Amino acid sequence: MTNIIHVPEGQDRLGNRLIVEGVVPLDRKVTTQDTNGGIFIYEHKNVGKGGPPRHLHYEQDEWLYALAGEFVVEIGDERVILKQGDSVFAPRNVPHAWAHMTDEPATLLFIAQPAGSMEAFFKKISGDESPFEWEELEKIYIEHGMKLLDKPIEVG
Repeated sequence: MTNIIHVPEGQDRLGNRLIVEGVVPLDRKVTTQDTNGGIFIYEHKNVGKGGPPRHLHYEQDEWLYALAGEFVVEIGDERVILKQGDSVFAPRNVPHAWAHMTDEPATLLFIAQPAGSMEAFFKKISGDESPFEWEELEKIYIEHGMKLLDKPIEVG
């Protein structure tokens, strides 16, 4: 018997959209529990200008797919512009960051494999009305198998 996981557009798998650091919407599409830790699929929908700090994952590969808008993505020492329909792969242990380039809402779909504690990480940093202090954020990254490296990509 098949257990279908259907998540309608604009909704979170668990019915509770996460707001990362009080500003970035995150909808879980396939949870860590759904795949016994195999993958975690999530969507940042209607993202504003900017993005997360440069970081790396020790155990997760990450795939990004632009559903709407334009993003600058840096992986290692390479930089690409993602437009609607473009994707990019960020291997584990390689520094990376992304940023939405305009004020128009944009959407990115992500797959993290294996899931590790990515979902727990997003739960931990969600709901705050203001960003964490850098030192506190470094500790949270470490707790979830990542390393915080540098400030976010600056976009004009």
